[in-house]
Amino acid sequence: MYRRCPFIQKIDLDRLENLSRVVEHLRQTMEQEITGMSKDVNRLLQNTEANYSEYYVRTVTQETASLLREIEMLARRLDDQMREKVSGLKYAVSQYAQTDKQVEKLAQTQPSSSLFNHKSPFLAAQWSDITGNSLYGPAKSTTSEPFPFPNFFEQLEAFQR
Repeated sequence: MYRRCPFIQKIDLDRLENLSRVVEHLRQTMEQEITGMSKDVNRLLQNTEANYSEYYVRTVTQETASLLREIEMLARRLDDQMREKVSGLKYAVSQYAQTDKQVEKLAQTQPSSSLFNHKSPFLAAQWSDITGNSLYGPAKSTTSEPFPFPNFFEQLEAFQR
């Protein structure tokens, strides 16, 4: 399925959802692998300490156990960060979809204007479309004339002379 948010941006919701699934799968895989390796290494360290009483062997096993604890701590931090990313991606998908629905609903309820096209909002309006617009008052005003704007081009020509 290929879903986009046509009213706000070209956001591919399926792609964002897929990214969240991929990150979640990676997080779960890392969690399983690190947990399994940690158990194996701990078991090996315990067996080594039980079978060897020499100082240099115990020193190495203690250093290895310390490194393993550090790896486990870093893995937990990474797991927390990946959970946050997955949660953020899911939230973004829901917010984009909700915002797009709101914009679509608003676009359908607003009266359409001949001067604004939501598909081409920057398309310049023709002067003939604007002259009758209420921004400039009625086409034939009986009460007052439109405000006279100075012609800057004529002023510039006069200044250059």
